[in-house]
Amino acid sequence: MWKPEKILFDESDDEGLSYVYFDLGNFRYFTLTFNPDEDDEIYLEFNEQTFSIESNNVSYTLNNRIVSLDFGADIQEALKIEKHIDIDIVSHIDINSFGKTLANIFPMPANRDSTRTIKKSINTFHKKGNKMNPVFQPYTFNNGATVPNRLAVAPMTHFASDENGHITDQERTFLQNRFRGFGLFITAATLVQANGKTFEGQPYAISEDDLPSLREVAQIAQVQGAKAILQIHHGGKFAPKELSADIVAPSSDEASGARELSAAEIEQLIAAYANAAALAVQAGFDGVEIHGANAYLLQQFVSAQTNRRTDEWGGSLHNRLRFPLAVVDAVVDAVKAHANPDFILGYRFSPEESGEHGITMTETFALVDALVQKPLQYLHVSLWDFYKHVRRGADANRTRMELLHEHIGGRLPLIGVGNLYTGSDIAKAFDTGWAEFIALGKTVMINPDLADLVRENRDADIQTALDPDRADHYRLPDPLWQRCHNNSPWLPPVKGMERKTVDI
Repeated sequence: MWKPEKILFDESDDEGLSYVYFDLGNFRYFTLTFNPDEDDEIYLEFNEQTFSIESNNVSYTLNNRIVSLDFGADIQEALKIEKHIDIDIVSHIDINSFGKTLANIFPMPANRDSTRTIKKSINTFHKKGNKMNPVFQPYTFNNGATVPNRLAVAPMTHFASDENGHITDQERTFLQNRFRGFGLFITAATLVQANGKTFEGQPYAISEDDLPSLREVAQIAQVQGAKAILQIHHGGKFAPKELSADIVAPSSDEASGARELSAAEIEQLIAAYANAAALAVQAGFDGVEIHGANAYLLQQFVSAQTNRRTDEWGGSLHNRLRFPLAVVDAVVDAVKAHANPDFILGYRFSPEESGEHGITMTETFALVDALVQKPLQYLHVSLWDFYKHVRRGADANRTRMELLHEHIGGRLPLIGVGNLYTGSDIAKAFDTGWAEFIALGKTVMINPDLADLVRENRDADIQTALDPDRADHYRLPDPLWQRCHNNSPWLPPVKGMERKTVDI
């Protein structure tokens, strides 16, 4: 008999929609959804396989808190499950409401003909009008880690850590209750080595002195129900002189004053990323994201524009990919030595660069092909515009998201991002099928209760621009609040100011 670790369900609304999610433990779960507007079909998802089933192809009984399910032969074969399954309902569940939900999911009598063929469908189901947004489906990664939905908090630079890279009261205020209802929380870019510091108020993951601060950040996110993911980062040539006396990069750079890294220093940097990952494990994080995007150090190695080395770390694309892949391998080894198997590893990348020698989609496809061979759980694309078309190296009539998702081909889930603010924006992006997760940053800054608003379909209450007169509402750290007023395109738009765009 299965004993669920968690059960989530919605009672039927006026249109009859019903939903129930069983977390069975041991990396097994299934969902049942019924919508009478969609040909009286049940959507059954079992361990990431989703089927559209005619409602008379499965039956149930509920007796003394035991749900008994009987499945047709086609379902048994397709999902590799037994004909008869018993589920022991945990005591804290309101059995009356639970029973009503089941009754709405299974409207047909149990004795109806159960020989009809099931139809395999895509892994989405739609809940229209006042119904649940489709992003509120659980997801199980390839290592068994399960998240309750497909919403991710994008890494947001907050400029609020102290001079030692540790959490402050303003940072606490910013983080508290902002991520309630999200599946993943990805931290602000967290420094792995002192000479890579890129922002005032950047958090650190450099030494054991950083553990108390890191531990607190992880716990703040986890209390809100999100998986806490530490993004680890080095700015390379974009570490400003006022923050780093020794700016380093793959190749020397006159404009920034960066010097070329030695081979020994490259090995030390690889070790620094591994050390940061080990600190994340010790601090209780649920995962680590390697920051390989936004033209920072890892991307600088990938790009022929910034990597002009002639040794094993540069030259050919194969050699330019060597450093980020070595970082991935080192992080994997560090995590394997310290973390549970369900620790989540992700990699963030920018798909293109401008400039004659900048990264092209062709080169990014090569990076993706290398990354999917690693024991990662997800890839995370960095985009200013979710719908941005390809610049070069692939079909310019199609979007980067579409082509990336197509190229990945289900080998890893993809997190998409890019100026999405409302529930409608999120649902539209998710419905493209180009991403398994949607990451949100700017809208989270100006809507501290965003996930609740999206779940409740309250688009009218979601702000899409920052109101300069509502500082207390946003709870932003002072440095971040001041930067918002400068109308940066990387931050939320400000009411009364013309919106700036970024062509990346």
